[in-house]
Amino acid sequence: MKKIISVVVGLVFNSRQEVLLAWRDEHKTPGDCWEFPGGKIEAGESNYQALCRELQEEIAIDVLAAQNLPCIDHEYESVCVILYPWKIEKFNGIPKGNEGQIISWVPVSQLRSLVLPAANHLIVDALFDLKN
Repeated sequence: MKKIISVVVGLVFNSRQEVLLAWRDEHKTPGDCWEFPGGKIEAGESNYQALCRELQEEIAIDVLAAQNLPCIDHEYESVCVILYPWKIEKFNGIPKGNEGQIISWVPVSQLRSLVLPAANHLIVDALFDLKN
């Protein structure tokens, strides 16, 4: 039986409706790709608590309001992930790569042309559905 990992994902938008992506370095699995900021849910945390903690740790923002979107299950070769995406509706701070990672604001229309972890493609599809 594969290990199951629960992960929160923050969909952070700027005033131009571009979404924030962070670069995953080659030492992570999957690596050498763009991802939405977020991370593992720790024992005893709610999804929202994990979201707030992860976005503060990774990109130095404080989430003030967020809307949860439908969860996404994805099976990789060695692990199953359950993604809990959240659309960040309001935040304080200026996003920066707190862990030394490169971040970039990207128009939703360009997301399908970027290399992303396989599980993130379902989030991209959901973003295109939200726009239409």
